[in-house]
Amino acid sequence: MFGYYLKKALRLIGSQKGFSLVNIGGLAIGIACCILILLWVSDELSYDRFHEKIDDIYVVYFEQQATRGTRSFHDSSPFPLAAVLKDDCSDVKAAARISTHERILVTFGEKSFTEDVILAADPAALEIFTFDLIKGDPSTALSHNNSIVVTESTGRKYFGDEEPVGKELMIDNAIPLTVAGVIRDLPSNSSFKFAAIVPFAGVHGAAATATDNWGGNPLMTFVLLDAAADPAEVEGKLNGILDKYAPRNPTIKRALHLQPAARMRLHDYQGGGTIIYVYIFAAISALILVVACVNYINLGMARAPARAREIAIRKVAGAAKRDLVRQFFMESVVHAFLALLVALILIELALPAFNRITGKELTLISLFRTGIMPAVIIAALLTVLVSGGYPAVFLSAFKPARIIRGDVITGTGNSTARRIMVVFQFSISTALICSTMAISRQMDFMLGGNVGYDAANMIYIPMNESLKGKYESFREELASNRNILGVTAGCQNPQAVTSTSQVSWEGMPSSDEIVMNWDFVDYGYIETFRMKVTSGRSFSREHASDLADACVINETAAAVMGMTEPLGKWIDTWFGRKIVIGVIADHHYESYRNEIRPFIMSLNPGWNNYVFARLDPGAAGPALDFIREAWVRFCPDQPFEYATFASFQETLYGSERRLSLLMKYFAFLAVFISCLGLSAHVAVAVRRRTKEICIRKILGASVPGLLLMIKKEMMILVAVSNLIAWPAAWLFIDRWLQNYAYRAPSGPGIYIASGLLALAVAVSVSSVQTIRAATARPVKALKYE
Repeated sequence: MFGYYLKKALRLIGSQKGFSLVNIGGLAIGIACCILILLWVSDELSYDRFHEKIDDIYVVYFEQQATRGTRSFHDSSPFPLAAVLKDDCSDVKAAARISTHERILVTFGEKSFTEDVILAADPAALEIFTFDLIKGDPSTALSHNNSIVVTESTGRKYFGDEEPVGKELMIDNAIPLTVAGVIRDLPSNSSFKFAAIVPFAGVHGAAATATDNWGGNPLMTFVLLDAAADPAEVEGKLNGILDKYAPRNPTIKRALHLQPAARMRLHDYQGGGTIIYVYIFAAISALILVVACVNYINLGMARAPARAREIAIRKVAGAAKRDLVRQFFMESVVHAFLALLVALILIELALPAFNRITGKELTLISLFRTGIMPAVIIAALLTVLVSGGYPAVFLSAFKPARIIRGDVITGTGNSTARRIMVVFQFSISTALICSTMAISRQMDFMLGGNVGYDAANMIYIPMNESLKGKYESFREELASNRNILGVTAGCQNPQAVTSTSQVSWEGMPSSDEIVMNWDFVDYGYIETFRMKVTSGRSFSREHASDLADACVINETAAAVMGMTEPLGKWIDTWFGRKIVIGVIADHHYESYRNEIRPFIMSLNPGWNNYVFARLDPGAAGPALDFIREAWVRFCPDQPFEYATFASFQETLYGSERRLSLLMKYFAFLAVFISCLGLSAHVAVAVRRRTKEICIRKILGASVPGLLLMIKKEMMILVAVSNLIAWPAAWLFIDRWLQNYAYRAPSGPGIYIASGLLALAVAVSVSSVQTIRAATARPVKALKYE
């Protein structure tokens, strides 16, 4: 019996090639989109799960809030914290400090490369994390300050097929380190990306062993808790340790917290983070699959009139309802199986482009390696049950008498259900279009918005230790070129200033204190970035005291401190007492996700890490050539590297850009699938009204009038879908925009535009069939009837 139903289903597909292609193709596109998104979601959720003890690993982070000012969270922690935790807290099995060092020059003989990331870590890091040492002893590999542990690929890059252990690498042409171990290359779903690990104490020197240095420091502390430990109780002990060794200021609220290391990538410390994109895409995958299933049902019901005669004959011949249900379910199973095969082919073709957009390295094999395939099979079975169930029950319920009377053939029995499904499909599609427009608008707002300074035609060059000693000469060399309009330096990237300091100020109430973000800059910084000075002046070499005593604050800092006349007032910071010489207009020194907070800048040449240069837009090429030549003269042993602020914005807003681009593609596919269902609905509606069209033409109706009559119902359905889609889209957009302190101007424009776009698409899709019906000769219609 199974073979009979299978053979009949295959024969039906062969006899209705066009319909089967559309039906299976729509389902295949939906399944392919769903699987692609699930691959991405699965990869995001799998990050760091390869660490054997990941469920017991936590990162310590610091919360700080002054009596006035925003809360700030930092993953930095004091130098002594790890050692104290291990000694004072029995629930902590191991603790390790890790700091990240970027753009490090590594040399072996004639080979020299600039490594993107090298980690400095305590020996306990190899106990906490599953960094698989294939050569060397994990218990001693980081015990000596002059040792280094490299990854497999790093070892091959420098030593080829030679034995790496025992070889000597030179760091920044100054520090010789001996290879003590080789780590198996980490998988792509690792939050840690590095070329090598060096001993923490060897990098940070005496500061690493200081027991009284409890100030904020650029290092992360990871702890491995006992499996039976309660993280909440450990947090309480953490803060007890902080109070014991670093007494708190009563005006500053501070606390140490634990965050599971498995949540490090997707969750920020305030409950948000990129996990929202995982939720968004998981929802999109489900919606697209639902749209595909509804489209399958719609197409199946649209074929009801064509199959009515077959059903009537089989029933008259004695076929029971269950036999017909089995047949239709078998057809659905075959369609779903073929759609799954086609979907796998589409995925294989789409994966290269998908990986370029998402920055992933996904393959079709990932379906089996990540355990997604069982979920895909279950989803396919559910698709069969959902998308095949209703047509099977509906078609098998036809009465032969009704078929002979013509009720089913005209389609009156299922028109309401088809309308509901068309509205459902277009509601989802319109909501996706509207959401995509909102995300694109926010992206344009962030990338093209006024950040408070002019970053166009600006480049920044990382400074190495060699250049820091020659910076003034290098600056003068660059400034002598007429194609370079400005040269300055600074401690941090002006688009990512994260350092904070508690401050007090002249006239401060005794119970008041705030936290400010700070940056060290060079002379000419404000002028080179074309920041606006609203009162006072900028730093100047003509004022010798500026180097030691001066500071410039932003408008928010002046407002928070209550200074109506801030010039000449003193401010105490961790880097000393400073006198306010100027106030600059607020600028975005972090992403648009964060509010502009109080900010202070001061001169401190020893802390400069970047050279900033403004290039003449009409001669950027010659200017870069000149900078490169100057670099070779000043740092012949170091490769020249630079970046534009536009490239940093890509890093800053990369997740939003990828979300925007992917949503555009998936919204298009959802609309395409919905159009298939709409096309089927229009075809049935035209067929049902063939006689009416014929009579109206004979009575003198015009073609435009007939087109409006035929499309009127379709336009009403799309209008209803808009009314459903807009509130749903508004809820999503409003929730998503809460991630940003600064948002693109809102208004009804995107909702109206998405509705008009959906209507235009629907009208275009239905035009071919409606024009054909409206322009057909009446004699053909009468012959059909």
